[in-house]
Amino acid sequence: MKRALAVLLLALVWCGPMGPIGCAGLLPALAGLAQGASFLSGALDTAEAGQQAWFARNPSQDAQAEVAAALQRARDAAAALAAIASAAKAADAGDVTTAKAQAVQAYAALRQLLDELGVLSGAPAAGGAETTAPAPVPVDLPTVDAVAAKLGVS
Repeated sequence: MKRALAVLLLALVWCGPMGPIGCAGLLPALAGLAQGASFLSGALDTAEAGQQAWFARNPSQDAQAEVAAALQRARDAAAALAAIASAAKAADAGDVTTAKAQAVQAYAALRQLLDELGVLSGAPAAGGAETTAPAPVPVDLPTVDAVAAKLGVS
């Protein structure tokens, strides 16, 4: 709690009339960061639904555990972005830049893994078991570049 109050106080000072960016600079940065985190969370929800449908038809404990771990890393990164926005840590540009880069990297790793497994295309698993569950449909996830652009990462 003390840390949160200290961060908020720092943000208010940073944002205040004597601060280097003023409120006019901080508020749009917070809004943009929150929007980017929300966009990424929506993409992760889509990825999760797609992988669940795919694994219902193509079960593989090892691959499912790998996807779950990658999805959790991406969710953690998205949560960090949202926390930074809501805790007004945006006054520290280094934290924001690092969090954005980590979120894009985690999303890229998840997207690549889902693509390699065939989750994005809805393709059957190569040589794996197949159940009678309905065939999964292709999953339309935003590209890594689109996520990076939404987060303001170049």
